[in-house]
Amino acid sequence: MRLLNVQSMKLEEYFGSQIPPYAILSHCWGSGEVTFEEINGPSWHQKEGAKKLKLASQQAEKEGLEYVWIDTCCIDKTSSAELSEAINSMYTWYEQAVVCVAYLEDIVGKDIENSKWFTRGWTLQELVAPTNIMFYDGLWNILGTKIQLVSLLSRITSISEDVLVDPSRRYNASVARKMSWASKRETTRLEDVAYSLLGIFNVNMPLLYGEGQRAFTRLQEEILKETDDHSLFAWTVFPTSNLNNTAYTPGLGASDLKEGFLSILAESPANFRYSGDIVPYPSTSRGQPCSMTSRGLSIEARIRNDDTAGLECHQEGDFHYSVGIAIAYVGNENIYRRAWNPGFMWVPEKYWAGKKTKAIFIAKNLPRIVPKNVYRIDLISDKDFGNSATVDLLAPSPRDCIWKRGDRTVQISPEIFPGDIHMLFVIRSYSTGIAFVVNYTLTAKEYTIPLTAARTLFQGVTPVRSPAL
Repeated sequence: MRLLNVQSMKLEEYFGSQIPPYAILSHCWGSGEVTFEEINGPSWHQKEGAKKLKLASQQAEKEGLEYVWIDTCCIDKTSSAELSEAINSMYTWYEQAVVCVAYLEDIVGKDIENSKWFTRGWTLQELVAPTNIMFYDGLWNILGTKIQLVSLLSRITSISEDVLVDPSRRYNASVARKMSWASKRETTRLEDVAYSLLGIFNVNMPLLYGEGQRAFTRLQEEILKETDDHSLFAWTVFPTSNLNNTAYTPGLGASDLKEGFLSILAESPANFRYSGDIVPYPSTSRGQPCSMTSRGLSIEARIRNDDTAGLECHQEGDFHYSVGIAIAYVGNENIYRRAWNPGFMWVPEKYWAGKKTKAIFIAKNLPRIVPKNVYRIDLISDKDFGNSATVDLLAPSPRDCIWKRGDRTVQISPEIFPGDIHMLFVIRSYSTGIAFVVNYTLTAKEYTIPLTAARTLFQGVTPVRSPAL
């Protein structure tokens, strides 16, 4: 860890237990900042940011400290290894500082809540981590300490006072709640949206500038390795309006609102803007822990009508409703996709009566959305297998055919070249399945398929034995 000596204004490097007591600066970057390359040179005093360094050093000295850490000049940002180590260590550095000097350069006087300091991504951990923060305005007038201003800070940031007073209490906050703290904050670089939250979630990961939004996906995957908190999936599509308070309507899947699919993981913290009061159930999870696999999220959840998955979380203080997300069945190997819905749903617990958890996969990667031709399929037989029979489409070719089990329709991309579409149907209450080779040039939208006379509608129909059920 490099520290700036407040007397010599030179950098000194320390490791582990040898690190001396230090102050740390929290600020918003501006033009003319003094960099690592410049601090040991002769001309940095002429730069616009030199005054900030000198005055921050003076504040540290007033607190009886000999060293101050300032991100602009204490990190060699030309070294990717050093930058990665610094960012992964930064929460700890702020946490262990004797005092944090928070410089709100853009305000004068008590107009604290209008400072852009509260809108920047990096300053979230700089607010939470230190126990002792001294706030200064643009003229370096003292505004108060973190403890003195705790009620105002809580109102501005929506972070509870107990977390601000005791940062270790962040471990008790749900994933959704911590994400909501960052939901209105911005960073200059897209990747920093994720990197600035590493300490908040107590995770580490390598930095890959240039990966864009993928960084936030990786952050969520790292969080998933550390917690089984389902509130990670309790986010809304549109952060501009409060759409998550939606009553559950049985049979209304998300695809009824708009065709398309979503990743099970959010695109940014903005998707959690209205999820701050979502918390996991205090009891142990009903199923195995979640994990990310090559097929998507592996999760045990209660499923209703193949269009709603129940998460193990609820609105704080309300145990009558749980959070549900809209899903759509892909058609094979228990794979689902998160269906398009502007928010999540409050599902009354009575709707889960008798429902056991089911092990499923929910896709992580967004498919390329294209229009689909929809065909309704009715299978009839001289053997009565009942209306309650489950009909599955297994191993369709091409693979992007989507079978909706509930209404027995198959969606086929119009981009498929003319040719044969192969569909293997398996009726779960009946010991046999039927393989159909369907000619793509068919134009009708509804088909009734007698299992004993399918050749009248399709070419090349061959009855086959299904796999053992």
